[in-house]
This record gives sequence, C-alpha cells and structure tokens, in this order.
Amino acid sequence: MINDPVPVYIAEYQSLRSEALTHFTFANALIGLQVAAIGVGMTVIRSLPISAAGLAALTSIIWLSYLDHIASIHRIALYVGTELRYRLESATGMPCLEWEQWLRSLRSTGVPLSTTTTTIDRVEERGTEPRLGLTYPSWFYGGTAAVLLAYFFYKCFTYRGPDPVWQWLALVASACLATFSAVQTGRIGKLMKNIDLAHQIGRPANKSAGD
Repeated sequence: MINDPVPVYIAEYQSLRSEALTHFTFANALIGLQVAAIGVGMTVIRSLPISAAGLAALTSIIWLSYLDHIASIHRIALYVGTELRYRLESATGMPCLEWEQWLRSLRSTGVPLSTTTTTIDRVEERGTEPRLGLTYPSWFYGGTAAVLLAYFFYKCFTYRGPDPVWQWLALVASACLATFSAVQTGRIGKLMKNIDLAHQIGRPANKSAGD
C-alpha cells in the first residue's frame, strides 16, 4: 500500500502532460501539412481540375485527424483540471494545478494578475477563439475544402464535351467527406463546451480521491 500518493499523482501528471504535448505537436504538423498540400495543389489544379476534388478530400482527412488530436488534448486537460487536481489538493492540503481554471477565467471574464496582490486591476483577453484550437483551424480547413469543391463543381458544370461520370462521382465523394468533417467539428465543439462547463463546476475541494 502506498502511504504517500503524491509521487504517483505527479508521475501521472507528467505522463499526461507528455501525451498532450505529443498531440499538440501532431496537430501543428497537420496544419503545416495542409499548407504544403495547398501549395502543391495550386500548381496542378488549373491543368488537372480533378485534383481540386482530391485536395478537398485530403483536406477533410487532415481535418478529421486534427480534430482527433485537439479532442484528446482537451480531454486530458479536463481530467487534470477536474480529477487529478483535486486528488493532489486532498493529498497535499494546498492548491495544485490551477492553471486550467486560471486560463479559462482569463479567457472568459478576466482575472487578477496575481492572487497575492491587493490590486483590483483585471486583464481580459480579446479576440480569443470561442473554442481554443478548434474555431480558427476549422474555418481554415472548412473554407479550403468549400472553395476547392466549388471550383471543381464549376469546372464540371462548364465542361465542354461528354459528361464524365467519374468527375461527378469524385465531386460527390469529396463533398460527403467534407460534410462529415464539418459534422464532426460540431460534435467536438459540443464536447469542448461540455468540458468548459465541467471545468467551471469542478469537484468539491474536500472530496477525497477515494470518494
């Protein structure tokens, strides 16, 4: 039996932090991959219009992968902020791991610069994402896919000659994939909204880890 659980909790926190950083690294890499894909795609779209549908499909796949990493990061933050934090506070008898709460308060209503000062100055972030890490990248991915699909639809509609069925099939398939990505974004957005609510509610400070 472990008499002092604090080292165990700290080890768990370090493991979760490492996992979150890995997800963060991959999420940033996916944004870079998307930018590179757009750069390459723009050079061939004019001569090969169907590449627009392929690039839209690739964008949606990258989008879905990005959403998975972002959701994992926020789930880890939720566990650290609403479970592990209170276990550590119960074991140590002092405030622990308050960054998540502080950051969310700063983003929403503003918080004192320091809880140890007597000043009443408050800082408030402006222009922040409604859903951190989700809103702006989703506009980027979704906007890219929409523009590419619109361009490909235009090329199919104005095509001179027999209507190639495969072009329309490619358009429909890419559009379905982009729509699915948009739906998933909405679901992740609801998940993050629930996570924000859970952070606000938290757990009773006197609730032990074994309860």
